Amino acid sequence: MERALREHTDGNLSLRQAEESYGIPRSTLNRKFHGKNPYKPGKQSVFGPTEEDNIVKAITTAAEWGFPMKTIEIRELVKNYLDRKGAVERRFKENHSGPDWMQNFPNVLRKTLSGTGARYYCDYCDKTFIDDIDARKKHLSSSHHIKLRKLHYETCRDLRSILTEESAKLPCRRFMRTGSCQFTGNCKYTHYTPEELWNIKQQIEYEEYEKRRAQLQEENDGADCFWSYPDVLESRTDLPPSVRKFQPEHFVDDNFEEWGA
Repeated sequence: MERALREHTDGNLSLRQAEESYGIPRSTLNRKFHGKNPYKPGKQSVFGPTEEDNIVKAITTAAEWGFPMKTIEIRELVKNYLDRKGAVERRFKENHSGPDWMQNFPNVLRKTLSGTGARYYCDYCDKTFIDDIDARKKHLSSSHHIKLRKLHYETCRDLRSILTEESAKLPCRRFMRTGSCQFTGNCKYTHYTPEELWNIKQQIEYEEYEKRRAQLQEENDGADCFWSYPDVLESRTDLPPSVRKFQPEHFVDDNFEEWGA
């Protein structure tokens, strides 16, 4: 075949002469020469690329809706497709696909089946994908996921953590100059200006002051013991001196240092 095509390409033989010399049909030589061979090398697929994509789409859609299909259900789906199409596949028994066809089906379908239709939802990226180990590792290690995760935790940091972490970094020149940075959420430099860090420091000190003041106020309120003489006892005359209510005239001497002498 290659020698015949080479002879024809070099202009030494026509297709008819190559057919007579090498015993290869002229139509075959013509297709090969013009690259029009419609068939792939090896055993031909039962379905074309478009048909396979449609079958895979139907199976993955059912899995995304929470109804993963078993192998027997996929084989039944293929049979119904062929029956409605009015086609008879001689390699199948009554249009039921065999185990060999299932093993050679596209890799994307096998991955869907191995995941049993389960979907993993990433809160940071607001994205779902097939829940298998490889897909999850690939997603969690992606730069986009890492960036969005850091942006999320950026909003959860307290002021003291922000001041401590950002004060140890050098300013991001790009962000300070343009107000934007392509590494936002994953930049090793700080996007806080000295004025913003100073305001954060002042806010932290003010909050600490308010906290100490409230604590002291609580301690003072607990130390004060307000007690009033019961009104019901004021009119009684049979009370012992230790229980009677003090009156101003009872204090005849204000020299308290001599009391108890």
